[in-house]
Amino acid sequence: MLPTCLSLRAWLTVLVGWLLGAGMCVGAGAEAISPAVLRTAIDRALPLIERSAAQTLKVRDCFTCHHGAHAAMAQNEAWLRGLKLTRNGLERQLARAYKEMVEEQPRFKKGFSVSNTADGPGHALWMLQVAGWERDEITEGAVEFFLGQQQRSGNWETAPARSPTVGSPFTVTFLALRALKYYGKPDQVRESLARAEAWLLKTPAEDTEDRVYRLRALHLLNRREAMEVEVSKLLSEQRKDGGWGQMTFLDSDAYATGTVLAALVDTGAISVVSADYQRGVAYLVREQKADGSWHVKKRTRMVQPMFESGFPHEHDQFISYSASCWATYALLKGLPVDGRRGRADFVSKAGVRKIKRMANDEIRPRP
Repeated sequence: MLPTCLSLRAWLTVLVGWLLGAGMCVGAGAEAISPAVLRTAIDRALPLIERSAAQTLKVRDCFTCHHGAHAAMAQNEAWLRGLKLTRNGLERQLARAYKEMVEEQPRFKKGFSVSNTADGPGHALWMLQVAGWERDEITEGAVEFFLGQQQRSGNWETAPARSPTVGSPFTVTFLALRALKYYGKPDQVRESLARAEAWLLKTPAEDTEDRVYRLRALHLLNRREAMEVEVSKLLSEQRKDGGWGQMTFLDSDAYATGTVLAALVDTGAISVVSADYQRGVAYLVREQKADGSWHVKKRTRMVQPMFESGFPHEHDQFISYSASCWATYALLKGLPVDGRRGRADFVSKAGVRKIKRMANDEIRPRP
């Protein structure tokens, strides 16, 4: 069965580990990584992630999934745990996502977007919703767009393919479903959700990216039985080194490992005291570079011109940046949420008016 929360015994195990500040046995072949070790790795990674995100906002006028959504997801998890963020860093990321959604509205009404898929808008709404954005006029326009983009088969397509972050129909289907689930009205999206569910249940995942987002989509639809099958497959593919590979014939890397751990924990499939999680984060801690990053080699053709984001690894920096964000996100899950922040969300703290004002300051019409 999939656990929905940690048991009292599990939380006591974590608490003992925090008090001792050392590893402890949590399962066969796994020793828990202490919070101190997790915090050290996070403290090395987070400033680099924030500096690169800030640089990208300066040199790029558009919203990006890797330096926008993936960065904001990690930043939001850090904020929830009481970690210090760069001043206005996450607000600027949310403002850029909001700006993009505002500028997309005229295109949405004509049935297309900048990328002509739901991928970019879906990532923007994911990061906004996680941070606490409520339904408004920009989310309503996006919902109409997503409904129009759905394929007859029930899924959403992505193009051009830039594996792994942009290339899986399961990723873009999850993003569209999440937007419909949180921002659509029940009567408006019911038939669309049913068609998507039918496609998800009959379509097998082919690689790790597929499995991660098929699991997330099934979780959104509360299809527990199908989730258990996908979880079992993902756990069976964990390597001896504790990591996952993007495909069965590729070595373990931080992108695959970070996204898998994030999905397994977010969906309640595993707890942070499980041997599977502990082996995974141990792999990430071992593989982190001295500068705080994780290096992953790109395996797709160049679609957009290369730009310098201030992140290491040259032409591998975009996939390495996404990998570093998801690895940091996965490590953050092993730390407790700050009770004072767990009762609120970042948007309510930052202020909707402030985020909109920051976005409006840089909005200008596009053709």
